[in-house]
Amino acid sequence: MSSPLILTLLAGSATFIGAIFGVIGQKPSNRLLGFSLGFAAGIMLLISLMEMLPAALAAEGMSPLLGYGMFVVGLLGYFGLDRLLPHAHPQDLMTPAMPRPRNLRRTAILLTLGISLHNFPEGIATYVTASNNLELGMGVALAVALHNIPEGLAVAGPVYAATGSRSKAVLWAGLSGMAEILGGVLAWLILGSLVSPLVMGAIMAAVAGIMVALSVETSPLGVDVSDDLDYRYANDYGIYKAKGEKLIRGFGRNNWTIVRPAITYSKKRSQLMTLERQHILKYLDAGKPIPLYEGAKNVQGTMSWAGDVAEMLARLLFNPAAIKEDFNVTTSEHHTWDEIAGYYKDIFGLDHVYVSEDEYLTARDGVVNDWNKWQLRYDRMFDRIMDNSKVLKVTGMKQSDLISLYDGLSREKKTILERP
Repeated sequence: MSSPLILTLLAGSATFIGAIFGVIGQKPSNRLLGFSLGFAAGIMLLISLMEMLPAALAAEGMSPLLGYGMFVVGLLGYFGLDRLLPHAHPQDLMTPAMPRPRNLRRTAILLTLGISLHNFPEGIATYVTASNNLELGMGVALAVALHNIPEGLAVAGPVYAATGSRSKAVLWAGLSGMAEILGGVLAWLILGSLVSPLVMGAIMAAVAGIMVALSVETSPLGVDVSDDLDYRYANDYGIYKAKGEKLIRGFGRNNWTIVRPAITYSKKRSQLMTLERQHILKYLDAGKPIPLYEGAKNVQGTMSWAGDVAEMLARLLFNPAAIKEDFNVTTSEHHTWDEIAGYYKDIFGLDHVYVSEDEYLTARDGVVNDWNKWQLRYDRMFDRIMDNSKVLKVTGMKQSDLISLYDGLSREKKTILERP
C-alpha cells in the first residue's frame, strides 16, 4: 500500500477516536477541542496557501487563470457541499445539549450520511497532497485527523442515544470516516493514469481551495471554547456582532469603520434596564409603579440621545481618520439604574418598585425565557461606562456638546408619551 494511501487511512480512522469518547461519555474539554481545532485550521491554512497553491501555480503549463480558477472551484465547491449536506460542524460539539428531536434515529442516519459525503473531498485532499509532497501530506493528514475527532463525537452521540448500542455508535462513526478513505482510494485509482504535471497542478490548486474552506469551518472562536455555557449562549445578538467585527477585520479591505453605540433613546423609544417604551406606557396608563430588578439597582448604565449619535455618525462618514477604526459612538455620561429610574419619576411621574429577577422578567414579557433572562444578566448587569474620547477626537466634538440624559429625556417626553 502506498504511503499517501496509508496517510489517508490514518486520517480517516481518527473518527474512531472521537466515537470512543462519545460512547464512554468522556467528551474532551472545550479548551482541548478548541486548541486541536485551531491548531488543525492553522496547519491547513499554512500548507494550502504557502505550499500547495504556489506549487500548483508553478506546475509546467499552468496558467494563472486555470490555477486560481481551480482554487476558487475547490473553495466554493466545498462551501456549497457544506451548505447542502446535513451535518454537524466540529465546533458544534462545544454547544450545550439541544432538545432531542422526535425521530432521533432518522436524525442520526442523516447526520452520518451528511458527514460521510462531507468527508469524501477531505480524503481526496489528503491523498493528492501526499502524492505530490509526502511531507506536506503528513501535515494535512495530521490536521484532518484532529478535525475528524470531534466529527466522530458528533456521529456517535446521536446514534448511541437512538440505538442504545455502543458498538453501533462506534461502527456508524467509523463508516463516516471510511468515506474519507474511499475518497483517497478514488484519487489513487484515477491519478494512476492522470500523471501529467498540468493535471496534477490543477488538482492541487482545487485541493488548496478545499483546505482553505475546511480551515474556515474548523477554526473556533474564543467564545466557542469557553466553558461558561451561559456566557457562550447568552445573547446571540452580541455574539454575532463580535463575530461580524472579526470578519470585517479579516477581509483585508480599507473601506470599513466599526461603530458601537450604547443604549440609545429617541423619539418614541426609551429604555429602563431592559424595559422598552411600551412597558413604560403600560405602567403609566395603569397608574402602577413599574417593577425593576433589585440586583441591577446600583449597576452603571449609559444612555445616549439619538441626535448626538446621528451627529457622530455623520462626521465619521467619508472621514479618512475613521477608515479601519472602531468607535464607541456614545456619550461618556453614566448613572446607576436607580438614578435613571429617579429621572423617569421626575420627568414622567413613573414610580418604581424593586423586585426579584423572575418577577421583573415576568412583568416584562409575561414569561421568563432564555432571551430576556440573559439579556438582563449579560447586558444590563455589567457596569456600562463608555470611553468616547476616540470618537470625539476624530469628529471634533466635545462631551459638553452632547445633551445630558436628564435634558434629553425631558426633550423627548412628548414624543415618548405619544400613544400609537
